[in-house]
Amino acid sequence: MQPERWPDDGPAVTGEPYVAFLPPGTAARPSPYSVEGYLNGIGDFAIGAARARGWRRLVAKVLVIALLLPVLIACLQGVLTLARMLLGG
Repeated sequence: MQPERWPDDGPAVTGEPYVAFLPPGTAARPSPYSVEGYLNGIGDFAIGAARARGWRRLVAKVLVIALLLPVLIACLQGVLTLARMLLGG
């Protein structure tokens, strides 16, 4: 099944035309083991999730919620603990 193309997609950002605009010695995409590569991977996932339809979009949303919910809970616990310490409770 071919992915659907959106009218505003434009040319792909990989390949020779893209590499021509990069400074000499720069890789086309950062290594996936660097912070930049990790963030690019997250961006690719977000773009793919935004264009997904049906069950794929649902799975993407559930995955994002499953990853962000523990972070939100940990932040909330930290704020509450700090507030208790500051207020002497």
